[in-house]
This record gives sequence, structure tokens and C-alpha cells, in this order.
Amino acid sequence: MTDIKTIDFFWDHPALGRFRREVKAGEFLFQQKQPGNTMFIILKGLVELVAQRGDKEYVINIVPAGQFLGEKAIVKESPYQRAYAARAKVDSTILEMGLKAIEAIRKAAPEIMNDIFKHIFQIAAERLDRANYLTAGLRSSNNAERLIHLVLYFSRSTGRPGPDGIEFLMKPESVSYYIDMPQEKIEGCINELLVKSLLKRASDDCFILPSEQELLKSLPQLKEQWHHGHYDELEVAP
Repeated sequence: MTDIKTIDFFWDHPALGRFRREVKAGEFLFQQKQPGNTMFIILKGLVELVAQRGDKEYVINIVPAGQFLGEKAIVKESPYQRAYAARAKVDSTILEMGLKAIEAIRKAAPEIMNDIFKHIFQIAAERLDRANYLTAGLRSSNNAERLIHLVLYFSRSTGRPGPDGIEFLMKPESVSYYIDMPQEKIEGCINELLVKSLLKRASDDCFILPSEQELLKSLPQLKEQWHHGHYDELEVAP
């Protein structure tokens, strides 16, 4: 369970009622490589994006309320293959809609459909910006630099302002999906950030980023330390 506060995101309209679903924690919305013909809007809770490689599973991102998944379903008439699986991290409420549902809502409540599409376009633009940032950050051949940019990517994609900084969700295995680095070394690097107070831990998978500027400012020193393996000798942060 995460300590990050969730925000309900309800479109409270009778036309949406029959498309609303309650999903229990641990329940999959869909599986990787499954044919997809519906999109999902998360009204309440948190949903994990899960990538499977061989017998390993990686939580590559966590999607909060107000976001959507599977938007290809409303622009393609034929089903497409889901790139990842999606699993409820906590009890969640979602809207699940296909092309026929979209058309039914458009006829019954066109103003709601306009709001939904406006929100989808806004979120899509934000995702594109974050994806471009992630691509640029991973272009470096230095794993320390890549890890720092991944921390910033997760803080921007799942983060919310809190009293001590940006609260965001991140798991070591999520980092190992993106960079070729043993998990114990990833955990050592994260501990270094905690020791230096560049990060704070709120729970097992919830962190606080006090200052993005200070984290970037520390990058040259961290690259030098991690290049020589100093994280292997670090005291584990409380």
C-alpha cells in the first residue's frame, strides 16, 4: 500500500453509469498482448502498468486517478495488442468504454463527451512531453545520469506536491526495466540519494523529491562516486 494521497476524478453523469466498474486491488484491467478494444479512465485509485519479460515482471509506471489507458481503442475499429498489462494497485473505480460506448455517450450527453475528449488531448500532450524527456534522459551511456533522469521522470509522471516536496511512486524494479543495472546497485544508488537527503522515503515505493534543482546540481558528483562503486560501501539510510 502506498502513502501517496489519491484524488477522486469523477464525471458524475447518468450517461456514464453503465460503463463504471469497481476494480479490487490486485485485479487486472487487461493483460499484456491481449487484444484491446476498450479504453479506461481512472476515476478513483491507482493502476500499475506491468511489463512482462520472460518470467520477470516489472512495474514500469503507476497511473493515478484522472489519467486514461488504452486510448487507441477509440481511434481504431479493429482490436490492437496491449503493450503492457494494467493492474489495480488499490481498490479503484474506472470507466471502460469502446467505440460503441463513445457513440452512445456522444448522443446522450455530448457535453460530457466534449469534456472527456478535451481531457484526453490534454493528458496525451503531457505524456508526449514526459516521453520525450525520458528518451533524452536514457540516451546517455552513463547509468548514474540515466537513473537521475528516471527519478525525475517518475516524479513528473506520478508526482503530486506535498508539504516537503513532490511525492511520487517508484520501485527499484521499475528502474531496472529501463537501465541495464543490477537491482542491488540500483538500491544502493537510491540509498545514496536518501543519505544525502536528495530524496526522502515516505514508504516502500513512495518517495519525496525535496528539490529537482538540487538533484540535478548533485549529478556530477554522483556520477563520479557511482562510477567508482562507492554505493557498495554506503550506510543504509533509515
